[in-house]
Amino acid sequence: MKRTTLAALALTFGLTAIAQDGKSELRYGFKKGDKLVFGITHNLSVKLDKVPEILQGVVTEDPIAVKFEGVVDVEIAEVKEDGNALMNGIWRTAKAKGHIMVNDIDFDYDVAKKDDKPKKAGAEDPALAGFGDLQDQLAKMVRTPIKLSADRLGKLAIVEGAGKMGEIESVFRSLNGLMGPLPKDKVGKGDSWKDDLKLGMPGVGGNVEIKIRADNSVDAVEKIEGKDFYVIKSKFAVGKAPGEKDDAAPAGIDAKIKTEGEGEGKTLFSLTEGRATKSSSNLKVRVSATIPNPGGGEDMELKAQLKIDSGHTLGK
Repeated sequence: MKRTTLAALALTFGLTAIAQDGKSELRYGFKKGDKLVFGITHNLSVKLDKVPEILQGVVTEDPIAVKFEGVVDVEIAEVKEDGNALMNGIWRTAKAKGHIMVNDIDFDYDVAKKDDKPKKAGAEDPALAGFGDLQDQLAKMVRTPIKLSADRLGKLAIVEGAGKMGEIESVFRSLNGLMGPLPKDKVGKGDSWKDDLKLGMPGVGGNVEIKIRADNSVDAVEKIEGKDFYVIKSKFAVGKAPGEKDDAAPAGIDAKIKTEGEGEGKTLFSLTEGRATKSSSNLKVRVSATIPNPGGGEDMELKAQLKIDSGHTLGK
């Protein structure tokens, strides 16, 4: 009788109890009509170890450095029998600053400012067409309503809107950030699971993908402001797995590219609210490329350091 009463109280006050074995199913609890605020930060930079002589004056030692932040207002339009949801979103704000190659980016959008037009700093070099169109893509993206689908593990897919954004599109792969989907089985402190993902390499239109293996584990179960949270830590490994064959050359890219690196992340999942409220991650990738010399002669060797720092918040 007492257990029945406690269970009823837990349901009445919206509390999610952790099972006696210390394990819980981590699932999103979508409700039709709910409104959420999806915050995104995505910072990336590329630094070359050395600029080949033939590219000096065209490519700098830091060809890419972009900081992006945005807020999307989302409403749950439909929840299916399996718990998966369809969402309608509108960009509230979006900012991007930095440069890609010789093209500067200075983008600032606010839906409340109807006449606000994102300004474009600098002129695009025709010889680098395709490398500097990020600002134009952002301008189209933020003015187009976006439709998303999400399953109960937090895996996201773009149904409509946003277009193909290359590396920017990767922020929409999961409501849990770079960690990826939640585990299918119940988990408790110390339990772990894995995920594989691919990110588009910045500056090359998404034609080259970076393979990442995520090793996630429950680091702690804590109460934060009276709510039960799972603290999930992630370790990332970049590059092919041991024993895996080399990838075929990417379509349209006449180069041999090798990536390796590592990173880490942290996600807070609220059992009480049924969603990840905050996630952050960082990646450090070493890129080695062998590129045919456009002037003839020996192939060019390029080595670079790529950094990607990203974050998500999801609240009401």
